[in-house]
Parts: sequence; C-alpha cells; structure tokens
Amino acid sequence: MSAAAFDFNIFEQYKNLERSGMAEPIAHAVKDFVFAAHQAGNCVANSDFREYKAKQTGHLEKLKIGQDRAFDQLRHEIKETKHEIKSEIDSKIENLKNDMIKWMVSLFFAQASLTTAVITCIKIFG
Repeated sequence: MSAAAFDFNIFEQYKNLERSGMAEPIAHAVKDFVFAAHQAGNCVANSDFREYKAKQTGHLEKLKIGQDRAFDQLRHEIKETKHEIKSEIDSKIENLKNDMIKWMVSLFFAQASLTTAVITCIKIFG
C-alpha cells in the first residue's frame, strides 16, 4: 500500500492523544507503533478486508458443502443399518412365533392325550 493511499498525519494524531489526557510516553509509543506499522506495509485497507472476507466465505462454503455431503452419507448409512437391524429383528420375531406355535400345538396334543387317558382310566376303573 502506498503512502498516498494512507492519508494519515501521525504528528497530528500524536498531539490528539496528548490532548485527550494520554501520558506523553504512551502517546509517543502509540505514534511510533502506528508509524512503524505503516512503514512496514502492515496496514490493511477496507478493500483488503473485503477481499479476504470473500476468500474466507468461499472456503467456508466449500467446507459446508463437504460437511453436507458427509452428513448425507452418514444419514444414508444410518438408514441402511436401521433397515438391516429391523429386518434381523423381524426375522427373529418370526422364528420365535413359529417356535411358540410348535410348542402350543405339542402341548395341546399332550393335554388331549392326558385327558383321554384320564377319561379312559375312569371308565375302566370307575
């Protein structure tokens, strides 16, 4: 940045600091700091800030897009896993239901046989 672009009267600002009640050594240190920063070219204009902000916004948008893709992939994987778990649970419930029906039918025949045997014994011995 050129000196012309940075229209700043350092001596005038130094005097303003002193008039505002700042101690002379502190005002002198602030003046030297601002002057050194200007000489080193470390001063930034608003246009520089806008350019930096635009670049950072672009980077953030790219990160957001990448993050959205990662979340979409994660959602998809969760849905697939959920579906697999649901299918496995449904299969196990179906197997348990079939086993329960087998036991109930077996117990029904056992109870019917026992009842028939008791009735037959009553008829024979009774």
